[in-house]
Amino acid sequence: MQFGQLNRREFITLFGGAAISWPLTSRAQQDRPGRMKHVAVLMQGAEQTMGSRLEALRAGLRELGYIEGQNIRLTARWNAGELDRLSDAAAELLRDQPDVFVGAPVLAAVAAHKHTRTVPIVIANGSGPLQAGIAESYARPGGNVTGVVNLGEELTSKQL
Repeated sequence: MQFGQLNRREFITLFGGAAISWPLTSRAQQDRPGRMKHVAVLMQGAEQTMGSRLEALRAGLRELGYIEGQNIRLTARWNAGELDRLSDAAAELLRDQPDVFVGAPVLAAVAAHKHTRTVPIVIANGSGPLQAGIAESYARPGGNVTGVVNLGEELTSKQL
């Protein structure tokens, strides 16, 4: 696949998989060999309508050599559009001490950030991590948050 022909979904899957694998490989030196890695995923919306995003994540992880049930365990929760459930769902996922937490959109990452400063948090999509206070800057987010965000709001004012 050539970069010029890379569509948006393929780019997000590839980049999101790379962002998720970074915390897994950086912590791998501390882990026992053969230990199954745990990825916790919290997504805004209902599984019936947003399930394809989780499947894209699984596909991206497979491309990077992470096979569910062999060397990785994936636990997913959905808030079914109820924003007040995000914090409780994040706390539930973090109780199991995952190796990495994936939040989609930024609101899910914010919910996780309220409960941990040690588990790496990957933003799978969304906008506003600087405004939400979970990242210091796009170039150097600092802390335990990284990922992929939509810069549409920031770029629109520059384009005008």
